[in-house]
Amino acid sequence: MSNWLARSAIYIRIQPDWLSVRAVMRQGEVLEYADIPAVVLKKNMKSGSLIKILEVGSSAKSFPTDVKNGIIQCYGFENPSGIVDNFDIVSETLKAFIRKTLKGKRFIRAPRMIIHPLGKFEGYPSHFDTQSLLEIVFKMSGGHSEVYFYTGRELSDEELLWVHQDKMLASRKPTLINLLRTIFGIIY
Repeated sequence: MSNWLARSAIYIRIQPDWLSVRAVMRQGEVLEYADIPAVVLKKNMKSGSLIKILEVGSSAKSFPTDVKNGIIQCYGFENPSGIVDNFDIVSETLKAFIRKTLKGKRFIRAPRMIIHPLGKFEGYPSHFDTQSLLEIVFKMSGGHSEVYFYTGRELSDEELLWVHQDKMLASRKPTLINLLRTIFGIIY
């Protein structure tokens, strides 16, 4: 599986009550983190903007909240009619899960990112959900990564490294400028 032509991949599987992020490195190393998609946030009480994430996953369920001081517990995937409930919370949840998955690995050069809804999200998701998730993940990558939205059976590690674009429901690819930055730069 160690082929220099293959690209590292980050596989994001989303369910209403479970989120899994698997990073498959082109050298063959596989890192995975899966938990409930809950976060505890500290918000600025005046502006409502996010200050920082305090806790992620199942430990966020038991974390003490204090609404008066802006410490709240959030689930970004609790939308009864789709996948994305709150754009900002989903973005922060995915960032936190990817950080936990990479466990201190600072850099991955422009990984291919695949979003795969499962459970009640399976089937044909709405155009809004598809485009929202593509946009969230594309912005998280700094515009350097290819981002794919996939529905179907779960993908193996080998398939993640060699994604066939015709199997993907939708995609978002970097522009020429971002591709040039990718060649010379590294993203988180």
